[in-house]
Amino acid sequence: MRRTLYRPTIDKYMGAQVNVDERDRSARRVMDALRRIVRALRLFDRSAEQRVGLSGARVFVLQILADGGRMSMTELARRTQTDPSSVSVVAGKLAGRKLVVMKPSAADGRRREISITGAGRAMLRRVPEAAQSRLIAGLLGMGAREIEHLARQMETLAERMGADDAIMFFEDDNKARRTKKGS
Repeated sequence: MRRTLYRPTIDKYMGAQVNVDERDRSARRVMDALRRIVRALRLFDRSAEQRVGLSGARVFVLQILADGGRMSMTELARRTQTDPSSVSVVAGKLAGRKLVVMKPSAADGRRREISITGAGRAMLRRVPEAAQSRLIAGLLGMGAREIEHLARQMETLAERMGADDAIMFFEDDNKARRTKKGS
């Protein structure tokens, strides 16, 4: 007897009866929304790479610095909605290309501050607004309860997928691409 993978019936899910067809439609809506978001991020990343030779994550960091002026790594991480270690790696790569400058803080020599250079600003004139900025603006445009609910659901989904640590979008992918090209 052949088993079917799809059975539109009433199912018990987390204690509630749910029509499987309805759950499938909802799952499809989530998948479509995720595809649209990932596509926008990927297209921006590809565009940035082609226009200025930088990943979308690096352009995003430059744009945050251009808007915010000199700031600490902690502040930069807060504004990019990522952790300090991830943004520090990106900032180091930008500093290596002389697009940003990292200096000890005048107020606290233990703290490092980062700012964009003229070369970094010139590079930004050749790229559109980062998709990450539009994503963050969309998230911050939600109500507090709405965004908290979405955060919990996305964390649960990531855990169920066994997704790895969060890093800046596509930053590791670009490194792998350049390594394959031999640069």
